[in-house]
Amino acid sequence: MASSVPSCGVCEYRHIFKLASIWCSDCNEGLCVNCNEHHEMSKATRKHRTLSMSDYQKLPSYIRNINQTCSEHDESYQIYCNDHECACCSKCIVEEHAKCQNIANFDDVVKHTKSLIAFIEIQETLNEVAENIQRIRKDKKNNMKAISKKRKRIESEIQQVRENINQYLDKLRDNFRIELNNIERKENRKINQFINALDEHKCKLTEHQKNITYIKQYASDLQSFLAMKQLEGDVDEKCQFIESLSESDVLNRVEIKCNISSSLTDIANIVPVFGKVYIESASKSVMITKKKQQQAQLVLPRALSLPVESIQVELQQTIESKSHVRGCCILPDGRFVLTYPDLNKVEIVKEDGSADFSLNVTAAYGVAYNDADNTLAISSWWFNGVGDQITIIDLTQRKVKKTFSLGGQTTGIATTNKTLLYYKTNKAIQAIDLSNESTSDIVPKNKESFVNVAICNDKIYYSSYEYDTVECCDLKGTPIWTFKNESVLSYPSGISVDNDGNVFVVGHETQNVVVISSDGRTHQELLTLSENFRSPWSINFGRATNQLLVATYHKKSYLFTVSRN
Repeated sequence: MASSVPSCGVCEYRHIFKLASIWCSDCNEGLCVNCNEHHEMSKATRKHRTLSMSDYQKLPSYIRNINQTCSEHDESYQIYCNDHECACCSKCIVEEHAKCQNIANFDDVVKHTKSLIAFIEIQETLNEVAENIQRIRKDKKNNMKAISKKRKRIESEIQQVRENINQYLDKLRDNFRIELNNIERKENRKINQFINALDEHKCKLTEHQKNITYIKQYASDLQSFLAMKQLEGDVDEKCQFIESLSESDVLNRVEIKCNISSSLTDIANIVPVFGKVYIESASKSVMITKKKQQQAQLVLPRALSLPVESIQVELQQTIESKSHVRGCCILPDGRFVLTYPDLNKVEIVKEDGSADFSLNVTAAYGVAYNDADNTLAISSWWFNGVGDQITIIDLTQRKVKKTFSLGGQTTGIATTNKTLLYYKTNKAIQAIDLSNESTSDIVPKNKESFVNVAICNDKIYYSSYEYDTVECCDLKGTPIWTFKNESVLSYPSGISVDNDGNVFVVGHETQNVVVISSDGRTHQELLTLSENFRSPWSINFGRATNQLLVATYHKKSYLFTVSRN
């Protein structure tokens, strides 16, 4: 009987049979203990990725059977062709892909496979489909309980009617009960058949979920990359199955209803039956959840998007402040802007931390830079209702250019070319069209004092201080996602967005800085409370300088360089 453990490839080449205890993913063969020692010391193979045979065998068979060299030419893959979505060796390139323009180095493509958005989305989609199946299954179980409960209530009604008639109706009652039970059994049988079908899909999903875990732990990057393509087919099939359910009547809950005759006043009025039992299809009581509108589009992206976990910051400079800073901004030329509402002042600071110039602005709070005309927009808020305007500062002329009187205090502020966004306290996030000075509500938000606003491309991001949330919406105010995790981010204040749409938020109570991915799904805690970092309030990401500025209550502001590993 053949062993399920592969033999040592090196020994087998020498016509010696030894069971392998180690598997080399780069060599794509097993190694015995002795051969593995040489393999680890050899200059050509010492950097190869190896794993124990027990771990290797945890991978599903279709992963282990993936050929890591070109099946046609038996050469290593060197190029990935995006036009044809296939891996190519040097001979494939010459023979079939000489005219292809959209190609990339194969090692560069596969080395981040396990952290690719597409790979993560496959795993999330599997989890999502499994959750949907579980919810549907639970709902159908509850449906059966409801049917049983309704059946008992109908039987009680039948009994009450029965007490008003003579013994002649006993037979009718029995027939009625038989019919009722038959219908219940029939519908239960249908539901159980449907649940069994759901369980089959769930078992398959569970297998995929377990396999993905093993793939991420033990498979090589090449195996992970090629396996992902195979997984997409199965995931698409499960998504289509769930999608077909939402378009059919199978999710409709079944209810037993009955027309029962009213109490009888005379034996002559007795009807031959109590009533008619029938099934009525009610509206869906469970909805299919989809995190993506097009689940079938889980394909390898043309450009790699690194996760927020790769973002790192390094302290570059500490800036001493005159008082408590409530707003900060990094200008494209490297200067900084700080606002002091208690001093009614806006200060522009040089790169070395020394003052450049300052202007008096009542209750200067938030600040936003508009590169279209090299201006600053300053919101106004301070205690006891001080501040009811937005001030535009011309940086070139170093003077106030214009003032908008809004009839109320404003906190968060952001600009995009011809539009000015701001939060009017206890009212809404509003927009001013700078071309005609017309205003409109974007996001209603009542009974809220501190909301800070940022904008990037076609999305608005805002933090809700009192509700511990960070929210993203489109330019019309339609919600896209919400982030809420009070253990990580409490009393969020300052907010800013980088060039990739990652959202940097200050947690005032948690005394930290958290970065949230552009889709709101993942996050990383960048800065935490320390002796030299406490009481943060405002934040700004300099898209031109790739720097992060954090202003605090204790008269210090910190400038960090941002990098990605």
